[in-house]
Amino acid sequence: HRVSGASKVAFVAMAGRLRDRGFQLFDVQAHSEHLVSLGCILIARRDFLSRVRAAVRVPARFEPCG
Repeated sequence: HRVSGASKVAFVAMAGRLRDRGFQLFDVQAHSEHLVSLGCILIARRDFLSRVRAAVRVPARFEPCG
C-alpha cells in the first residue's frame, strides 16, 4: 500500500505462482477494469462451474516448486 502499483505486481506474481504450480483458476470474485487490465476475464456462471469441475481433477500444489 506504500508504493503505487505494488498491488498489480503482487497480483501478477500470485497468478504466476499459481500457474507454475498447476492451478487452473484464480477466482477474483469481482469484475473491474483494474482486474481486466491485469488479464482477468468475466465468464458466465455455467462456464465457471464447468471450469471448476475440470480444475479440481488436475493435480496442483501451493508449496515451492523444485
